[in-house]
Amino acid sequence: DLQSPFLREITFELETPDVVGLQGLDWARIDAELSKREFIGITVRFYVNCDSWTRGSKIEDEIREDITNKLPGFKDRGTLRVSCI
Repeated sequence: DLQSPFLREITFELETPDVVGLQGLDWARIDAELSKREFIGITVRFYVNCDSWTRGSKIEDEIREDITNKLPGFKDRGTLRVSCI
């Protein structure tokens, strides 16, 4: 369990060349944890290490949309930022 009155941000760093690479994570559990009352108002950042040709492309948009759609409970309670790096 992660609890702190001073917690403002949680950062995830992932490496994947495409949306399929995101399927291995337990998104339901991540969403359930981030949707808890103690995380209301927090910022969650996903830095996705994509291939250099992916940045700025349609695939980057697909990755951003896929992560957002996998966290329906959290997106109404906090701020979600997804970036390909």
